[in-house]
Amino acid sequence: MANRKVGVLFISKPADINWISGFTGTAAYIIISENDLVFVTDSRYATHCRETLSPCWQLKITANYRSFLLATGKKYKKITVMPDTAVKLWGLLKVSGADVDIAEDDFLQKLRSVKEPEELKLLREEYLIAGRGFLRALQEWRYGQPERRWAAVLEFMMKLEGAYNPSFDTIVASGARGALPHGVASDKIIMLDDAVTVDFGSSRLYNSDYTRVVYDGKDAETLKIIDIVRGALEKSMDMVKPGVKCSALHKTAKEYITKAGYGKYFNHSLGHGVGIEIHEQPLINLRSGVILADGMIFTIEPGIYIPGKYGVRLEETVAVHKTGCELLSGVLDKYVYNL
Repeated sequence: MANRKVGVLFISKPADINWISGFTGTAAYIIISENDLVFVTDSRYATHCRETLSPCWQLKITANYRSFLLATGKKYKKITVMPDTAVKLWGLLKVSGADVDIAEDDFLQKLRSVKEPEELKLLREEYLIAGRGFLRALQEWRYGQPERRWAAVLEFMMKLEGAYNPSFDTIVASGARGALPHGVASDKIIMLDDAVTVDFGSSRLYNSDYTRVVYDGKDAETLKIIDIVRGALEKSMDMVKPGVKCSALHKTAKEYITKAGYGKYFNHSLGHGVGIEIHEQPLINLRSGVILADGMIFTIEPGIYIPGKYGVRLEETVAVHKTGCELLSGVLDKYVYNL
């Protein structure tokens, strides 16, 4: 804040509030200034906050958030908010007479992109939960079942392993539906010769994110595409270390797939950060100016998607260390699984 000449910071995004304070509820605001460290919530969370928040916080319980926001604007006069602050909140602060500035660089996201050791520990645990859930689901899946059943079984198994929820809507995309990068599980029946892309993750405080392929077929082109995607993934992973540009990782994967003749079928970013949110900084794409640093954690997930035929995506998550990278998703030590 001092480096950016931010005198008063108003924080409203639940993920930022969670990261700063540990609060996991759905309604709260934080105000940070040179003299104040204010945490505001309502009576639903009063007991929880008194029991769990650090004593450094000035806890305020409000019965009317609108009145609180108006009073905040009048008290501080000049306030900085993050770019994803709701327009309604921004408007109330403005109406109160405050000069409201937007932190265009979203520096909280930048801070969150470098994980502390305790965050890395939580992420390791989350990847174990999701990976073990997948291995248990493999024992229950059968061809001839709908994609939705596979997704339901996988989510159930992750919960048996300790997950609170899936990180996102589980993707089970078989056959021609595999060409949909976000092909959320449908009523389509999974057939023996289908290549099945399974993109999933578990969530407690932090999130995990895997993509594996289930395939028992023998189609030569499908096997070739799986091999190309695996090669692009491994080439990019080999580059991971502090000082490397995120854009260079994407470029490496794209060039590998292009040389194999499938460049036009890889049409999304190579990866994204993972943490309290399933999509965080850094973003791994050609436009990114971010340089990898010790403590960053992100996915690498190249894919090839041929409309009307099939698609393949493989995904690993790595943690950047001073000497290279740690594979967080290694509990699933194969890219392609059989039933």
